[in-house]
Amino acid sequence: MFRGSVKCTGYPLHSPVSPSFPLPCVTVCHHISTGVYYITSVSIFLQKAEIKKKKFEHEDVGVRLYDTQETVTKQQALIHSYHETVSKISKIRQEMEAQVEAHKKTYEYEQQKLHTAQKKGYI
Repeated sequence: MFRGSVKCTGYPLHSPVSPSFPLPCVTVCHHISTGVYYITSVSIFLQKAEIKKKKFEHEDVGVRLYDTQETVTKQQALIHSYHETVSKISKIRQEMEAQVEAHKKTYEYEQQKLHTAQKKGYI
């Protein structure tokens, strides 16, 4: 015989516990523990699903970050190429400006010679 009380309810327990003859309190405790188990199982299942979802989101962010880094690297290479092109063009422009300046001086010198020759009546 099993004597004592059920802790959760405080009701005395005076009968043997037998699967063929369940006591109302034992049945209630069984239903409560089954319900708690079910709720806990569902909660764990939902938490695992949430973790799986977060892992997938994390992996997706990693993939997008990698793609973004690749794009940035390509853009940096293009910018470097553009800067080199602009530098070459700028150098060519400076050389051409120097040539224009030299031609202006030659033109002014030749124009002055012509003007002097006209004054002296050579032309």
